[in-house]
Amino acid sequence: MPPTIPAELDSFSFENVEIKHGLLTLLHALSFVHTDAHILHNNICPESIMITKRGCWKLAGFEFCSSCKSSSDQQVQFDELRYDDCLPVFAQPSLNYLAPEIILGGRIDTSADIYSFGVLIFAIFNKGRPIFDYENNINRFEAKIRELKAMPLPLTNNIPDVLKEDFKLCFVLTPDLRPDASQLSRIEFLDSSDVKCLERLENMCQLNVGEKIEFLNELDNFLGKCSKRVCYWKILPWLIDELKIPVTASAALLRIICIAKKLTQNEYQLRILPPVLEMMKSDDVKVRALLLGEMQFLLENTPQSEIKSSMLPFLFSSLDDQVPALLELALKSIPTVIHLIDSKTMKNPLLPTLLRLATDVQVLSVKVNALLCIGSIVNSLERWMIMEIVIPTLARINSHEPGVLMVLLGIFQVIFNNKQFNLSKEIMAKYCLPSLLMASVENGLNLVQFESFMKLIKEMLSKIEKDQRLRLEGDTQSLQETVCKSKNENLIINIECNSTKPKGSRLSLEEKKRLAYEQEQELRLRSQVPIMPIIASKEKQAPPTNAFDELSFSLASSLELGGNAKQNTSPAFRPCWQNLAQQSANSTEPFSEASQGDRCLVQSQPIIPLIPPPPPSRAASSVSQVVKKSNTNFDDPFR
Repeated sequence: MPPTIPAELDSFSFENVEIKHGLLTLLHALSFVHTDAHILHNNICPESIMITKRGCWKLAGFEFCSSCKSSSDQQVQFDELRYDDCLPVFAQPSLNYLAPEIILGGRIDTSADIYSFGVLIFAIFNKGRPIFDYENNINRFEAKIRELKAMPLPLTNNIPDVLKEDFKLCFVLTPDLRPDASQLSRIEFLDSSDVKCLERLENMCQLNVGEKIEFLNELDNFLGKCSKRVCYWKILPWLIDELKIPVTASAALLRIICIAKKLTQNEYQLRILPPVLEMMKSDDVKVRALLLGEMQFLLENTPQSEIKSSMLPFLFSSLDDQVPALLELALKSIPTVIHLIDSKTMKNPLLPTLLRLATDVQVLSVKVNALLCIGSIVNSLERWMIMEIVIPTLARINSHEPGVLMVLLGIFQVIFNNKQFNLSKEIMAKYCLPSLLMASVENGLNLVQFESFMKLIKEMLSKIEKDQRLRLEGDTQSLQETVCKSKNENLIINIECNSTKPKGSRLSLEEKKRLAYEQEQELRLRSQVPIMPIIASKEKQAPPTNAFDELSFSLASSLELGGNAKQNTSPAFRPCWQNLAQQSANSTEPFSEASQGDRCLVQSQPIIPLIPPPPPSRAASSVSQVVKKSNTNFDDPFR
């Protein structure tokens, strides 16, 4: 049974460059067999061609070869091959590819293999179909050959135009007119730059270091024209071998990554990723720079497990490098892997390293790229990292370069606009505003940059004012609520104190006196008219007609309080009363506002007879306390 063809080969077809390179490889093999080994193959057919994993065509099927019988400077003859159609097919050469002289008889030399090679070319360009199908029948073979001798048939179906003339020479019935293998290898069809490039690639091991580097640089144009399959099977294996040589590793790695961009993710992980991960252990600056430059592409096609185990350590180690170019490339790659970095790794060592590069490194490009990296990852940081680490460190940056200042402004802007961070007024006042104000007055800034600083500064000041005002208003309201709460608590305590006495218990005499006194005082206070202030008009008012009469009556009453009241009156006080009476009699002006107020107050307050209060008890009510305080200026007639 014929072997089962794999599914991936159902629609397979060779590309033009593969056919050219394969035919040239077979001609080199035939030239060696004919010239150096002096062997006639006798079985050149598709079944005798092996293709390696790297896409190289190899000549096999030497089971029916013939050794040299005689040799001279002019001719080489080989033993005659006998074909027996009674034998099984696999026990003798393929009749469809044999030269006529082998079956019909005649001199047999190396040209017989050239005839078979021509039939092979026809089969390659015609989907594996030979010129004639003899069905393993010698009689049929002889009949077709006689037809061919009588009238040459058109044998150039699907053959490229540049190959047709050379191809026809392979079928000349006169063996001496056929070209040899060496001559066919130099025909125009096989003499192309693409074929030469593949040939040199296979012979890389024979080139010195300078020639290898020169060839690898010339390989770029060829890679742009090659298909993915040619790059994957014919070019990539040779380039991977060159990674083992330190001198050519960087040049080979660059071309490998170019090929990787043509492959699928599975093909990349199968063939490209293992050597790339191995190269990350290299100390070569060129190799590390190349990997860092292509880090975005590598990360997109590498599994997360490999990123965490191999690529992240490579990136972190590059941040400690002393070469500024490597530092810049590493800083540009950090934001692409920020989602794969855990909080512990971010806290130490990544974030301190980035802040160190932003503050301590003197190379301007490194400082700017470090700040740009921080700005790119700042939204991914936790709030405490921003408040305790990032902002205090950035506030210490003292630079006069506009590039550094503008990046610094951008970072503060991002932090301020992120509501999750909720930038506090203390942080803004202590760190952000001083740094921004110092940066805003640098002479290197233009008008647009200065206005950008002023805009953020004003926004921060507005937020500080708003937050501080809300806090102060909240404190005032809280204080008022505290006072009201305290008063309510005191009132509740007094009520509870009054209700501590059980209803069923008997009161003592002193308690009854005290409660009666308190009730009496409370009733009197409720019955009194409240004191209302008298508001005097600005215009002059007419004096009351009875003002003098009232004053005279008051003075007369006071003088008649005792029989000897006048004599008992102290001389020191007489002039005062007399002067007052005299002034009242002679005055035509109304009473002053103060005197009227005093008089009204005296007349409006009734004389309240006081009952001596009983001794206070521990359960004194709030009303008794108020009355007690209000009567502190009264004289006790019972005392």
